[in-house]
Amino acid sequence: MKNDSYYPGIFAAALAALSLLSCTQDAPEPEDGSLGVDFFIETDIRSGTRATDIASADESKVNRWALFLVKDGQASIFTRAWSDSGADITLDLNPGTYTAYAVVNYPASGNAAFAPGAPSTVSELTGTVSHLRDNSASNLVMSGSKRITVAADRTGSHSIPVSRLVAKLGIRKITVDFSDNPALASKDFTLKGLYVTNAYSHTTFGADYTAAQLTATPSSWYNRMGFSPDADTDGLLSETGLDIPIGTSGGSYVPEHWFYCYQNPVLSGSDTRSPVWTKRCTRIVIEVQVGGTTYYYPVTVASADKGILRNKTYFAEEVIIRRIGSKDPEDENPDAVSVKWSTATDGWDETYRVDEIS
Repeated sequence: MKNDSYYPGIFAAALAALSLLSCTQDAPEPEDGSLGVDFFIETDIRSGTRATDIASADESKVNRWALFLVKDGQASIFTRAWSDSGADITLDLNPGTYTAYAVVNYPASGNAAFAPGAPSTVSELTGTVSHLRDNSASNLVMSGSKRITVAADRTGSHSIPVSRLVAKLGIRKITVDFSDNPALASKDFTLKGLYVTNAYSHTTFGADYTAAQLTATPSSWYNRMGFSPDADTDGLLSETGLDIPIGTSGGSYVPEHWFYCYQNPVLSGSDTRSPVWTKRCTRIVIEVQVGGTTYYYPVTVASADKGILRNKTYFAEEVIIRRIGSKDPEDENPDAVSVKWSTATDGWDETYRVDEIS
């Protein structure tokens, strides 16, 4: 990931094509003849980035997607189509102006399965709830929309920008520097786990929730105030059982670790460390053993004016551990760590620099 490189985001493009490659519903009847307007998802395959065991291309995979068209000035969905394989979608369309909506990698089975034929209005579509557990690193849920015009000659091409509903969090390097603490400098340091705490469980296709819209209901949050195993989200939020020796003071652990979570708009000024659960900021927790004793180093991902937003990356170039940590993953010892936050874009909307750190 380099600051001097720019990689465009994911987008959906519509071009003229000849064959129908999708399932469709409510297709309009053309006034005369037939126009095959082919909508397809195109992803930029980026190089030069990596996550632990995850290729960058996995974050851009399109495994299935659905297209919804709304006539200009109307609130009802005019026509829709979907592809169960990520292949092209071809529709017959009359000239006119539409708003095109795309939803990518929605769950096709399970309790939260999304049925493309169900929503009848824009508000029903954009208000559809998406659950974090329905994502994986190679199946990230995305959505987007764009106003388009089909010309009188019924030809042309159109692109629909889409964005991931998740945010991407991570740490590139962990360094131990006990040079100011001689009593600790000779102790062995072992990385036991990395995980995201206080992670919200859901969002909507259309927009992130505001802080006021978040509920404090415990079931709406993962890893409240510490790691709690969950088979549905462990692959998104945690890497435990690492047992990686970093050595004594001066050692570093370089491989990158990435995690995926939904929005958390709680700002640093509204954060709390109360032992009684209530909504609070999301954190990346580093769990270690120093001389055989377990300690925690929570890094809060928030600032005074922004929380965590969809399709943005938040990662630390380096976390430097300087003092002994806390015995509680939700607490922190002042000045225990310093964090160098990155400003590279990494192919997502932007990488956000967090000004206030643990």
